[in-house]
Amino acid sequence: MKIREHIFALVKAGLNADPHGVGGVIASLLDDYLPSSTERSVKEFTALFEKRLASVEGRIDQGLVTTDEFAELFKSTFLVVMRSHKAERLAAAANILTNGILKAGDDQKLTYTELDHFVRALDSLSIGALRLLGSITPVGATANLQRGERIDFDCLSQMSDFGDVHLLMGLARELEAFNLVEISMPQIRTKDYGNCTIVLTELGKRFATLVLRGEVGR
Repeated sequence: MKIREHIFALVKAGLNADPHGVGGVIASLLDDYLPSSTERSVKEFTALFEKRLASVEGRIDQGLVTTDEFAELFKSTFLVVMRSHKAERLAAAANILTNGILKAGDDQKLTYTELDHFVRALDSLSIGALRLLGSITPVGATANLQRGERIDFDCLSQMSDFGDVHLLMGLARELEAFNLVEISMPQIRTKDYGNCTIVLTELGKRFATLVLRGEVGR
């Protein structure tokens, strides 16, 4: 059995250890299709997780699967899966869980503390906030914002598909709460936040690169 297959089997075995609780129900859903959005999300996440494991085969620390930290990360990640059916969120959840079992020294490896912060962010951020972050990062189609560079809100609102500038500010405030972006509010503001600026933080760059897109490297 390949390492990634062994890890996936261990995850399912851990869920089955609680046959009368939520774990047993989830484990059953990994194998049996039922027509509900929650169960479809579980199956989609399972497929994404298996695919991500295959993509990092040879870089996995199998021993991490049995640690308390991985168990905590798995439970937090799976709660995200149970509450969402959006493809972006499910893929990000799979990326977080995969990152949690990379070997120490891997250039994509994040600390448990950062992964725990990211999974809380993933659970709390609206899908609009996630899409805004994706659109302003280097490969995004909207602003192509590099870390440390600034963009005015009037420019961002004209280039984005979010329409209402007040909604756009609300989404940006969500990202700021997790220190993924910084918002500068000048003392004298123009109408509709026009001269307010948004800056991508280093943490935001890692979240966009490693969690939203699952890319290698930082």
